[in-house]
Amino acid sequence: MLCWPSLRGNASARLRLGSTFAQMLGLGEQTVRDYRNQYLFKGMASFVYKSPPGRPSKLTKTQRQQLAAWVKGRPQDSGDTSGCWNTPMIQDLIWREFGVEYNPHYLATLLKNMGFAYQKARFVSDHLNEAKRLEWRRTRRPKI
Repeated sequence: MLCWPSLRGNASARLRLGSTFAQMLGLGEQTVRDYRNQYLFKGMASFVYKSPPGRPSKLTKTQRQQLAAWVKGRPQDSGDTSGCWNTPMIQDLIWREFGVEYNPHYLATLLKNMGFAYQKARFVSDHLNEAKRLEWRRTRRPKI
């Protein structure tokens, strides 16, 4: 697999291929133009790898894998008494096991990034149950 510095070097060296080169590498044309401009301004120094911007994750990769294993399991296996996971329980689990505090609003995003889907409980009214409606019509309605 090619690393970014070699991709950037290839992009700068083969600009005459234009969009064909961008398609070959799976890059946008603007990315190829950006690599060219960086090369023209900084020369070979533009090929030095820089770590991506942004805040580092609070949990390590191993910790996220452990959290995923716990969430896939039952809450009772992790010491909780409830039958299904909720945000405060996951927040407490992360704090208890890893000493890391997350905002409850961010936990849905964290779990989504880990491959989980957030599901909200939905209550279904009895009047939507066809069998119960028929029973009501036969037994209670005639009394009214």
